[in-house]
Amino acid sequence: MPIWNSGLDAVRRQYYRLLLSFMMVLCVLSIGLSVWSITNARQAQASEIHKQIYAIKKTFLKDTVHNVMRDIDEHRSRFRALGYDETKVDLLTKAAMTTSLHNKTFENDAYIWVNEIVNWTGGEKYAVRRIHPNLRDTEGITLSTSIQDLKGNMPYLTELQGIKKDGEVFSTYWFKR
Repeated sequence: MPIWNSGLDAVRRQYYRLLLSFMMVLCVLSIGLSVWSITNARQAQASEIHKQIYAIKKTFLKDTVHNVMRDIDEHRSRFRALGYDETKVDLLTKAAMTTSLHNKTFENDAYIWVNEIVNWTGGEKYAVRRIHPNLRDTEGITLSTSIQDLKGNMPYLTELQGIKKDGEVFSTYWFKR
């Protein structure tokens, strides 16, 4: 009988080892799956938050641009009501908006600049940089649709095409800061 018990004990020990190994593998897989699920959920949540923040910023920018355009229209109307001809209305409006946008403050050192499109076909000298609070010394320079950003994109071409197509455009590009 001791041989039988000895053989049975060996089988039991192998069975327990196998069962223990199986349970350990199951635990490791369960933990791995949990970590993977939590990581994916966090990434999905972060992605959704990023999209929502981006949408809010986009709406804010659109509203801000529309407010600036409204201000331009108000200045133009006011100068017309004073009896000025269109050339003088343009000059006074540009001067008023330059002062206004140079003095506007936004969070995180943000600012609004204005490029005036003078050639709707694009190319060299397609626009003039009218107002740029951060780069005032560049106001009055001409712009080209072939100018590239830091990543090789053509932001002015993208802007011109978007404006011609939809009357407005929201685009991103790489700037030095």
